[in-house]
Amino acid sequence: MMTIEFKPVKRKTQFSFVTPVTEEDIKEFKETGIIKAKGYDNYKVWITHSDIASKLSPKIGDVIGINPENPTDQWLIEKKYFEDHHVTDIEQFGIQPIIIDLK
Repeated sequence: MMTIEFKPVKRKTQFSFVTPVTEEDIKEFKETGIIKAKGYDNYKVWITHSDIASKLSPKIGDVIGINPENPTDQWLIEKKYFEDHHVTDIEQFGIQPIIIDLK
């Protein structure tokens, strides 16, 4: 008889960079079906089809994540998922926010 062993592993720690969904974002979504990527008019925030279909998002409490290596890559994170999987009190780590200057 053959056995297969699955060893436990832990994902490497990652930091996420997020900004809150605003009333303006929700209004834009209702009017156009998209939210423009923050700071980039020709890119959009990716929102899962299941969140849209179930009308879970976008809503206040959701956040928009950004890829620090590609700031045009932004996606919506639903409020409950965000709360269940992210720690927001990280100032003690000394990680600086990502700033997009809108000029």
